[in-house]
Formats: sequence, structure tokens, C-alpha cells
Amino acid sequence: MVSSDQLLGDLFHEYSDLIYRFILLMVNSREEAEDLTQEVFIKAWKIDFIAGVRKRW
Repeated sequence: MVSSDQLLGDLFHEYSDLIYRFILLMVNSREEAEDLTQEVFIKAWKIDFIAGVRKRW
């Protein structure tokens, strides 16, 4: 069985660049876009952790 952390890692590797570029278009700052991209995945991890649900992304 695949762990929740592994699924979130896969999600990060699959979508982090796309999310980063989208955020960069909105904020026009590389540093801020990097920080916000990390926040997106931290929130996804917290939601998954708190819910205790193993989701297949």
C-alpha cells in the first residue's frame, strides 16, 4: 500500500512546477512564488494528515 506521504510527494513532483509558474504570473516575484508554492503543498499535507484519509491523487 502506498503511504499518504508518498502520494503527496508524487503530487508535488507532478504539479509543483505548474503551480509555481501559475503563482509567479500572479505575484511577479520568484521568491514569493516559491514560498506560496510550498504553502500550497504544506496545506495539502495538513488537510490529508488531519483528515486521516489516504487519497489517491
